[in-house]
Amino acid sequence: MILAGGAFVWVRFFGDQWLEGFNEERQAAAETFRQQGRLFGEQTNQQGCLDKALKDVASCHSPLCSVDAGNFFKACVETSAPSANFCASVPAYQSKITEEEKNWARYGCWDINNASEGCRLLKRQQQAFCSNIN
Repeated sequence: MILAGGAFVWVRFFGDQWLEGFNEERQAAAETFRQQGRLFGEQTNQQGCLDKALKDVASCHSPLCSVDAGNFFKACVETSAPSANFCASVPAYQSKITEEEKNWARYGCWDINNASEGCRLLKRQQQAFCSNIN
C-alpha cells in the first residue's frame, strides 16, 4: 500500500517532468544518430549502412538501441552510394506485414547470426527504403 501511494505521488508530481526530460533526451539522441548516419553514408554504400546498423543491434537488448540504429540507417542510406542488388531480393513493403515478409526478415537475420529484434526492424526499414516509402 505504501509503495502504491509512493508511486502515485511520484507520477502525480514528477511524472510530467520525467517524461519531458525523456522526450528531450530521445530527440537529441535521434538527431545525433541521424547526423552520424549521414556522415557514415558519405563514406560508404547502402549495404555498408545496413551492415553497420545490423552490427550495432546484434548485442542490443533494449528497444532504444534499435530505434537509434534505425535512425542511423535511415539517414545513412540517404547519403550513401548505391549498392548493386541492395533491393534485389527484398519483398515489396506492405502496410500490414505478410508472412512472406516476416520469413524474409527472420531468415535474413538468422543467416547472419543476428537474433536481435532490432535486426528484423532494420530489415523492415530496408523494405521501406527499397519500396520508396518514407
